[in-house]
Formats: sequence, C-alpha cells, structure tokens
Amino acid sequence: GPPPRGGERREPNPLFLDHAAAISELYVALKTGLPEGFRLTRFEREAEAREAFRGYDGKDHAVAPDAAIQVTDPDRQNLFGLVELDLGTMSTRQLKSKAEGYGEYARLDGWRQGYPFCPALLFLTTSEKRARSFLSTCEKAIDRHRMLVAACGLARDIGSALTEPAWLGGEDESGDLIAVLRAARRPFDLPREQEEA
Repeated sequence: GPPPRGGERREPNPLFLDHAAAISELYVALKTGLPEGFRLTRFEREAEAREAFRGYDGKDHAVAPDAAIQVTDPDRQNLFGLVELDLGTMSTRQLKSKAEGYGEYARLDGWRQGYPFCPALLFLTTSEKRARSFLSTCEKAIDRHRMLVAACGLARDIGSALTEPAWLGGEDESGDLIAVLRAARRPFDLPREQEEA
C-alpha cells in the first residue's frame, strides 16, 4: 500500500516478505528453468489470478491462487496451473478452506471463463509430509475427475520443484511439473484425438 504521509512505513511482516520472495523465485525459475522447448507464456500473481464464479448458494465466490501459470510446450499447446505456495504457515483449517473453494470451482466449472480446460491445482509446500496431508484434504473436497491436484514438498528449492519427479498425485504417484500439467490437459485432448482417429 501507499506509505503514510509525513511518516515512516511500518516494517512489513517477515512471513509476507518470505512468501513474496518465494513467488518471485517461482517466476524466475519458470522463466529460466523449464525444459528445452517449454516457455512460460503467462504468470499472474494473486490479484490478477483471482477468478470469481457463482456458487450453489447463488452468491459470488472466488479462488485466488498465489499464481496462475501458462506454459507453452514445443507443439505450441498451452498447459495451465494454479499455484498455492505454502512456506509451512497455513493452518489445517486454511488448507481445508482452500481445498473446498477449489472443489466448488471445479464442480461448477468456474474455470470456463478463463481456460479451455480445468487447470491443475499445484500445491508447493515445505515437506513431503505436508504435501501428502494437503492431498488427503483435497481427496475429500475436490473431485479428481474434475480437477487434477498435485503437491510437492520443495518450496525451499523451487528450481528442483520444476524438474525433479517430486510432484505427488495426479495419474501417477509422482512426476515432474510438466507431466502434471500435461495430465491436466489430457481430458481436453482425448475427445479430439478420438475424433481424429
């Protein structure tokens, strides 16, 4: 926010600064560290990535991922992901609330306003144990046939999170980021492939 007039700005919260730095690190890693032929073609932070949709209750709801990403593959196909980055500070209740919000977003096709298919939900956190806990929470809240959810415990090593087969969930027990993003696109491509065949 704007600094107050005639005075010093308060010191920012260190947790906020750590999170903001990690989001910036994610951007740099995606811009410079994707496999050859893949390009980051869109990166939106929380304010721009926020997506509103109408809930079952008739009211407006929204998901606000920490980042929305678009990666274009060598065949010029777009891959989409909604990133939630946790540095070990989110409570169980916050994680459950986020999962429930994404569950409703997927159930009500809230993604249709901005995407040709439902983006993968990518939960990047600090440990494999925490990643598995989030996946367990998501199993109850998100229909896996509607939204692919994957989690990775390498938030403190984001460069490795892009290339290592450390993402849990999805169709396989683990895979790298590109495999997860491609798996989220598969339901969109399958009918077209069948029609072509």
